[in-house]
Amino acid sequence: MYIIELSQQENEKLDVLLRMLMGKYSLPCEERFLLRVRAYAAQLPTRVLLSLSEFKYCENHNGTLVLRGFHIDDAGIGQTPAATSKEIDEGSARREGFLLMLLISQVGDAFGWSCQRDGALINNILPLRSHEKEQLSTGSMIDLDWHTEEAFHPFRADYLALMCLRNIEQIPTIIGSIQDIHLEQETKKLLFEPRYLFQMDKNFENEHLKSTLPQSVLFGDASAPYVKIDPSFMQAVPGDEPAREALRQITQEFNKSLYELVLRQGDVVFLDNYRVVHGRKAFPPRFDGTDRWLKRVNITSDLRKSRVLRQHHSSRMIVIT
Repeated sequence: MYIIELSQQENEKLDVLLRMLMGKYSLPCEERFLLRVRAYAAQLPTRVLLSLSEFKYCENHNGTLVLRGFHIDDAGIGQTPAATSKEIDEGSARREGFLLMLLISQVGDAFGWSCQRDGALINNILPLRSHEKEQLSTGSMIDLDWHTEEAFHPFRADYLALMCLRNIEQIPTIIGSIQDIHLEQETKKLLFEPRYLFQMDKNFENEHLKSTLPQSVLFGDASAPYVKIDPSFMQAVPGDEPAREALRQITQEFNKSLYELVLRQGDVVFLDNYRVVHGRKAFPPRFDGTDRWLKRVNITSDLRKSRVLRQHHSSRMIVIT
């Protein structure tokens, strides 16, 4: 894990940029801003730009970058919302939303899913009533099992960004990297073969939709593989015992390599979704406006690859029916 801590001078430079953007644009996800965001991002601190470039183009790290110490006005962002929707998620903590979109523009393009909060590009991650014991990002009282994001879908995110707006109780995010685990060659060979069925997780409305075609868990270069895995929402093809055992082994190896990252207010963590799994420890929600509050963005390095499932070339919403 690589951590860059911002200085007071860098924060002051950012504040000037963000105040200008907030005076010029209504919301951080409006198309007019998104068309220009990369140009504005050139005004980010040089250290931030260099660290994001290295994160994107080099894989000599474990797939996690933390940008630490962005100034956040706790009173200014308001209380942790009690509900989620496209309007709430994209409109709350507006200043921080602009900052997040500037940062992610250096890694790729933000996108959303039609059946997840109406395609919102920024998702609030916070506890909701009635979700306490669900395997959801809005759950709380049970661990959110580790996974790669949207493992079931070919157009899943290349990267994830999580911005911490509030984490008073220091609830850990759980992280593990494929770089840090060891697999026997025979196990690795099985995991490279299409012998696994993936299911949509419960963040999606079509929660019972399953992949009809078997897929592999590992892909890419055999000596430094990429991974897509979500043990709670996948299985080996029924009757394929070698594949089931290989899945058990990689799950066990990830369990041994997991570590905790306690995000602080003002942290932004970037995760390589081809190389890193993530989850969250359980916590007791308070529902008093002070609960843990993150903002999440799904990032693609190639928006065009999903054109077949987007209604217009400029749309950033993948439509799932």
